[in-house]
Amino acid sequence: MPEHKVIGYAAALRRDRFFAHGGAMLLAGDENILRGCIESTYKSKNAVSRYKIRKIRYGEIMLWLNNGVAISFDEITYNRFAEHAIEDGEKLKFNSFPQELKEKSSGVPVIRVKHK
Repeated sequence: MPEHKVIGYAAALRRDRFFAHGGAMLLAGDENILRGCIESTYKSKNAVSRYKIRKIRYGEIMLWLNNGVAISFDEITYNRFAEHAIEDGEKLKFNSFPQELKEKSSGVPVIRVKHK
């Protein structure tokens, strides 16, 4: 059952407020990548202590997307998500993380997904 599969990590200030990148909740495949993004955004290592980092499962992602939440995925999380979404019959613009995003990025490349 893909809904229970862990896709990545998110940083929450509160239960319903997450660290965002580019106007979308950021999911990272590694806790250290997520911590680095928070530190880089706030220019402070102490900023991470305000957040609780937790695992995010496929079912949560689909619930959020179906409720209009925009999500930014790094390469690891997008590829994990896409595998389960395709298996689940979802139509995605990209079946895997686009190479051109990796080539054009000057940091952690992300892809923003939002259902209409």
